[in-house]
Amino acid sequence: MAVPGFGRAAHSAPHRLRIAYVSDEQKMEVVPESDLLILRLGDARLRDLRAAFVEVGIGCGDFALKARDTTAIWFWWAATPVNN
Repeated sequence: MAVPGFGRAAHSAPHRLRIAYVSDEQKMEVVPESDLLILRLGDARLRDLRAAFVEVGIGCGDFALKARDTTAIWFWWAATPVNN
């Protein structure tokens, strides 16, 4: 995916996201599988993920949540307004 108005994407984006909730998981883990991205997290990071979705929903963007290693999930502005 590319940022609107900022050229071509440096990386491809998976077509699907699966959030795997494991209550006692302390860190967030990102596992790519073909066209699926699995985001594994527990109570310790669930609030961070929820806050990220809220921020994008109200028009914020250009921030990341760091996972267990150096991997990060980046959040960008929505290309079109999010309707409630």
